[in-house]
Amino acid sequence: MINIVFITDSLVNLNGAERNLFEIVTRLDRKRFNPVVMGFKSGLAAEKLRENGIEVVDLQIGRIYSLPALVKAARFFSYLKSKKIDLVVTYHEGSDFWAGATAWLAGIPVRISSRRDMGYKLKKSHILMYRMVNNKLFTRIIAVSNAVRNVIFEREHTLWSKIVTIPNGTDIARFNQPVDPASAREKLGILSNSPVVGIISGLRPIKGLENFIKSAARVKQENPDARFLIVGWSGDKKYREKLFKLTDELGIREKVIFAGQRDDIPQLLAVMDIFVNSSYNEGFSNAIIEAMAASKPVIATNGGGNPEAVIPGETGILVPPEDDAALAEAVIKLLEDPQIREKMAVAGREKVESEFSVELMVEREEKLFERLLEERRGRHLRIYPFWAIKTFGGMVREIFVGSDRGLRVLAYHRVANESFDPLCMSVSEEKFEKQMRLIRGWFKPLTLKETIRIIEAGEEFPPRSVLVTFDDGYADVYTNAWPILQKYGVPAVVFLSTQAIEDKGLLWYDKVVESFRMTRKKHIEFPEFKMKFSLKNISRKKNAARSCVFFAKKLSEAKQKEFFGRLAAGLEVSEEKISRRKLMLDWEQARRMSQSGIEFGDHGLSHSILSGLRQPELEQEIRESKLIIRERLREADVSSFAYPNGLRGDYNDAVKDVLRRNGYKVAFSLSRGINNGGIDPLEIKRYCLSEGFGSDPLGGFSRNAFIFDLLR
Repeated sequence: MINIVFITDSLVNLNGAERNLFEIVTRLDRKRFNPVVMGFKSGLAAEKLRENGIEVVDLQIGRIYSLPALVKAARFFSYLKSKKIDLVVTYHEGSDFWAGATAWLAGIPVRISSRRDMGYKLKKSHILMYRMVNNKLFTRIIAVSNAVRNVIFEREHTLWSKIVTIPNGTDIARFNQPVDPASAREKLGILSNSPVVGIISGLRPIKGLENFIKSAARVKQENPDARFLIVGWSGDKKYREKLFKLTDELGIREKVIFAGQRDDIPQLLAVMDIFVNSSYNEGFSNAIIEAMAASKPVIATNGGGNPEAVIPGETGILVPPEDDAALAEAVIKLLEDPQIREKMAVAGREKVESEFSVELMVEREEKLFERLLEERRGRHLRIYPFWAIKTFGGMVREIFVGSDRGLRVLAYHRVANESFDPLCMSVSEEKFEKQMRLIRGWFKPLTLKETIRIIEAGEEFPPRSVLVTFDDGYADVYTNAWPILQKYGVPAVVFLSTQAIEDKGLLWYDKVVESFRMTRKKHIEFPEFKMKFSLKNISRKKNAARSCVFFAKKLSEAKQKEFFGRLAAGLEVSEEKISRRKLMLDWEQARRMSQSGIEFGDHGLSHSILSGLRQPELEQEIRESKLIIRERLREADVSSFAYPNGLRGDYNDAVKDVLRRNGYKVAFSLSRGINNGGIDPLEIKRYCLSEGFGSDPLGGFSRNAFIFDLLR
């Protein structure tokens, strides 16, 4: 059983952060998790939690920097120890600093800060404090959107690997129940033929309600029958009166309905023809995904996390914040075209079902909690016979090898916190960031163009030269590696396996790995392949997956497909379900990286081992892949290649000849070593990096071990 304390500044209302906390805590698997909720202030949210059987502690803390708060911190420290708390999750800055620091002092293994907005209320002192403590106090920071993740990364100088995005989720079942829109319209005083444009929002300036009301006045001129429904609560009477006054000034008081705080959201959404979010600043809107779950087209501002839910032209329309003319134009456009509204409504519902359900949100959080605890508990001392040698050797090399002019090429595949990694192709975000920070500070990172120029000129490489490369073209290069490369100013080249990207599918060996990851079988046997595996635990599954990949490597493409089909059937997993796992880049992501300076090379059409292909197949594998990259990325030239599998025997002189004829200037193997003196430009050595490269005995990153591994 995992004991968790959730702590927040406020349990007064049940909106935003409090709603997120409520949904997670009440839906956690109680066979695996034992949650307790604490709040500085209590109210409606605390009552609802208790009604659902959750233990709630009212801390009654005002100022966190006070003697009473310090006394309560000491009691909280004792509570954490006595109750053997495994994990603490904090919401809002007060809880982050007060509870985060106390949990750190108490030695709680996992401490998580949950950020729900773009930090628009943070003072400069808060930002400075976060810069000081984020990387130390928190094991991870949950961001409600990628936009929030980027803000924390840039503004608070936080390690990218510390931040993980888990978007809000909504209870889709609430919107499956039959409702009577006519009855709801009647109660609100809206005629049956009047189109309704609605907004659900707290009545606060940041939500842009003045802009919504101004746009309503513009829409009224084109569509006099339209009505505008505002659902939400405000404790600020002056602001509420300001909104009432604005409707009077614009002459639309009778067109705008202020419904106040309501619980019957599905009924109110059923009344609306169009849903609007007019916020100036939004982390990730619960109201937007509720509207999409209710099959309503959405018009939203393009700030914060809104573009991560609203896809322009598909699920809705995005407009600039504080632009009432653009908002009105979008509303008028949708009111005039019922077919577009229906199309967007269907697409929005599908997107919520696949990405933003409350069940998926809770599952993501549960997996994060368990993975982080497993990592902390699994950091036992490993036998590492050469650890002392590597540490001392790294220090010596760092001191005395300043003039070493060879080129080290790093070959990564994935940058992801992947627990099922039988082929050792992943490096965690945390390690990758530390490696790039060291590369930027101590080595000389080169671009591909610089590398080619030095080789062609026959010059020596600068001291400690390093070229960072990625094979295959996985999506986490875009989502996880690219922001880190940008932060530290490290150039990189990505070698693309083009067929998988074109087909929006998986590489053949990822299909094999996925089939073992998904299977529930405990044993499998293939007499025709002379294979028999026990699958009783994760370790044996990994060994089986690795064996099958090694077996299939030498098969032709057709034989690989046949083998995978037999494997999936034997493991009782659906090929269709496996194919739905999106691991590869798409071309739009690749173009964005290309435009920012990331270089791209070729890794073949189908990731076939080239030395085993007949001449026509070899020509096609190389020529067509190059043409696809040039067309999709609008590259004037593609002059670099990385050999699939990359070991000696996987390419030969015939392969090199084809590369030369097709205009390739350099090609990279996966033979380990330093490139200096007499480099064969079509056989450049690389270090293949996995999670264990440059690690200390506990599995963490070691600067000296990393330097030793690269410089020896």
